[in-house]
Amino acid sequence: MSNFGQMVVNTFENLTPDLQGIYDAHKTKTLNEFTGPQSLSVLASGAASGALPGLHLLGATADLAFLMNRMAVCCYGIGAIKGHQALKVDVLEREDFALILALWAGDEDVARIVSSKIGADLLVVGGAKVGLKAVSKGIGHQLGVISGKKLAGKVGAKVGAKIGAKAGAKFAAGWIPVLGGVVGAGVNAYFLSDVMAAAQRFYDFKVEFIREHGLIQAHMTAAPAPALPAAQPADEQGGIIGELHRLGDLRSKQIITETEFELLKANLLRTLTAG
Repeated sequence: MSNFGQMVVNTFENLTPDLQGIYDAHKTKTLNEFTGPQSLSVLASGAASGALPGLHLLGATADLAFLMNRMAVCCYGIGAIKGHQALKVDVLEREDFALILALWAGDEDVARIVSSKIGADLLVVGGAKVGLKAVSKGIGHQLGVISGKKLAGKVGAKVGAKIGAKAGAKFAAGWIPVLGGVVGAGVNAYFLSDVMAAAQRFYDFKVEFIREHGLIQAHMTAAPAPALPAAQPADEQGGIIGELHRLGDLRSKQIITETEFELLKANLLRTLTAG
């Protein structure tokens, strides 16, 4: 991973979004009411950081931190609005932003999850329990998008490379009076508008997933889970084996990929051996 890519990953790790505050502040707004001021703020930041030749390099780290924070707030704000409008609940998770960045950077596994019913069912196949506030966490860990609080593996590199490519042009232009400020503002605006589009796509998927799987009702009536038995009953084992055969059939028909098959199989085997 490049130095710039590592800087992006480190900036992500240090983000501390106030999700409850974002939800309370923005849930009743329209998307236009919310996104307009956000776009203006990054335009101003990008123009200021590139306005004077040479000084743009001194402001690069601060500009990146501001931009990443603004991208995150914008994404969570979109999630707050969409979740409240469609479901009247707070659907925000810290892991949402990692998945949105991965989607924006062109990660095929995340794109498939967002667009495919088979991919979305990855979390619930075999009877796995998913909470209202654990959808993104589950997907992110299973696809290797996040590890702890970090962007993980190839996704971190993809996100860093995409931001780095645009930022490189921005920093180069910063040596030219006037042009540097124009390019800086334009690059920041590009990042934000593109990421906001990915956020809307992601939260459309997440809202539908929550609705289809009844996660609101489960969240409202949640009770302490009973202890797992020492061994799974024979009929349950047979059901899991049947699921394995079904997944194999889906793979052979190319409805799911080899990666999705392995992830789903691992979930089922964990269910079989739990206890």
